[in-house]
Amino acid sequence: MTFEKLIGEHDHLEELTLRLEAICERDVADVYGVAAARFDLKTALDEHLAHEQESIYAHYMESAGAPNAVIAQFHARFEKLCADWNDYLLDWNAQCLEADWPGFKAETADLMRRVRQRTSEETQLIYAMALQHGVLTLRHDNPASPADDPMLDRPGYTVREDLPRGVIRMMVDGFFDLETLSDHFTDNEIVVKRWRSADRPIRVFIDAVGLKPHTPEGQACVQEATARIYEKGDKVAVRVSSSLVKMQMRRALAEDDIIAFFVSEAAALTWLEAA
Repeated sequence: MTFEKLIGEHDHLEELTLRLEAICERDVADVYGVAAARFDLKTALDEHLAHEQESIYAHYMESAGAPNAVIAQFHARFEKLCADWNDYLLDWNAQCLEADWPGFKAETADLMRRVRQRTSEETQLIYAMALQHGVLTLRHDNPASPADDPMLDRPGYTVREDLPRGVIRMMVDGFFDLETLSDHFTDNEIVVKRWRSADRPIRVFIDAVGLKPHTPEGQACVQEATARIYEKGDKVAVRVSSSLVKMQMRRALAEDDIIAFFVSEAAALTWLEAA
């Protein structure tokens, strides 16, 4: 386990807390949406805590000295958060949240803020300490290929397999020349083919807020690769920076049953998860 990997998990946890809060912004109680979002968050949190215990905390707890004391103090500060999280999961069942939707919304907002506070402090304090002592490495020496790591980080783009949610997540940023576009779609295709072989539905979320406009040759490359990689029944949600860009993208790459453009991440994920 590396610093890079654990930070990626922190980012994912933050996304899940924001997703739950977005559901809570609705005027009417969304029992099923809350259940799915809380399940995803609990699953990711349990997995992350297990990774931390194995990678960091078990090492320090076996030794005496200042680092162990720092970790003990850190855990003590967030002990109540753990208890409140467990109570929250138990107390707010479907009947309770329907009966007191405003109360559930308020408690959820406070708890999600505290979860994000914990991951932020952990990054700054515990992870920094673990890097300094050599308990964590910054990243793997060799970049992983999509075939052996669910997180791929390349110059200009990342590809992450969000297995609990069933979504392939991509982030693209900056200007893509033809070589970078080719590399991106090669990585993309490898992941999509692996998901098909595992009989997983192809649901792709692309955060293109920071992407610069393509050249005509680049646009042709995008159209060709999209037609080659995706099939009827697949869904690709592309998040863009504004409604104007959304209209421009619709003209350049026609929306259909496979691809759709959104300004809001929450709206994009809702569309992906719809039957």
